[in-house]
Amino acid sequence: TAPTEIYTLSLHDALPISVDYCNNPMVNSIVNRYKSVCDRLGVKMNIDIRSADFSFMSEPDITALLDNLLENAVEAAQNTENGFIDFSAFVRKNKYLSIQLTNSVKNIVAVKNNRIASSKKSDAIHGTGLKSIKRVVKKYDGEINMKFNEDDMTFTSNIVFEIRR
Repeated sequence: TAPTEIYTLSLHDALPISVDYCNNPMVNSIVNRYKSVCDRLGVKMNIDIRSADFSFMSEPDITALLDNLLENAVEAAQNTENGFIDFSAFVRKNKYLSIQLTNSVKNIVAVKNNRIASSKKSDAIHGTGLKSIKRVVKKYDGEINMKFNEDDMTFTSNIVFEIRR
């Protein structure tokens, strides 16, 4: 008979730790997934969304917004020497949700009128994520502002929504 293999769990086999960053399970799920990806890639991800209120948005819209914002940030930050993502969301004056995402970038990003010049090889792929973000911002009458800072090679997206209950 073949020898019986004994399998012992190591720390590397443990399930990823799920953190409640805010009171929205969908937001937590998305952020936990990207935090795990960042940890694997060596990208430092700072998260402060404990007072965020996404209750006025549908889950598909939350997913479209945050998935695309974070996917773009990870894609940019993973190619930098000391890659990082700073993600915060909070309620201002009890009526506005403010989302700020800043990440490191390797190359200069051309931003004009909240439009980004593409560095992707396929125009068919480019822009889908940003279009989804802008669609959600428009749907909830929000405002988005994107800027590139050449001094510290960072890209920042600021989004503000009025919370409608």
